[in-house]
Formats: sequence, structure tokens, C-alpha cells
Amino acid sequence: MTKKKTEAPEVAPLQLTLPCRVVAKALGISLSGLYTLLKKGVIPSCRIGGRTVVRRTDLEKFVEELPVRPAQGDAAPKKK
Repeated sequence: MTKKKTEAPEVAPLQLTLPCRVVAKALGISLSGLYTLLKKGVIPSCRIGGRTVVRRTDLEKFVEELPVRPAQGDAAPKKK
């Protein structure tokens, strides 16, 4: 018996909170990886009706604060 992979639901434009499956997909990480970040408090979360959700604003803030690495071609040449 094969396990059917469930697709993450689409996000409505006015949706203020996001289910974990949507957040993980948006970040390109596994669900267990997201739960690790939530447990450590890296991304704030809350519980509504027994479900763990992330506020859209908290997700956007997390992404905005991620460090950005320069592209490898953009690095300054090394001095000899």
C-alpha cells in the first residue's frame, strides 16, 4: 500500500495565519525541520483550535532577516 502524498493547500490573500505544511513548503524545508525551528523559537508560532500555525507577518519577518550571501561570481577577487 503506497502512501499518497498530500499537497499543501494554497494560501488565500487575506489569510493571516498559515498552517505548518504551507510554511514548510514556502521555505523549502521539511515539516520536521520547520517543527525544529518552531520548538527553538526561531519562528514564532501559536495554537488555534489545536492546530499550530504561524502568523504571516512572523514568516515574512523571518525571511527578511535571513542573512544574504553574495553570489560566488560577485565575491571580490583575492589579493595576493
